[in-house]
Amino acid sequence: MRVPPKVKITFFSEGYQVKLVNIKNNVIKFKVTNEHGHIVKKEIPIKGIELSAEL
Repeated sequence: MRVPPKVKITFFSEGYQVKLVNIKNNVIKFKVTNEHGHIVKKEIPIKGIELSAEL
């Protein structure tokens, strides 16, 4: 890939957001934060992942 991918992650529960930590060619690392901006350490069910990449 010439350009790092753009990813959008949605959750079943509202109030959670994704903070992208690192994007490489084939690995996307992210952290989940709650509505107060604190990092969530428990498992949160993911509703969907959208990936937009230029191949």
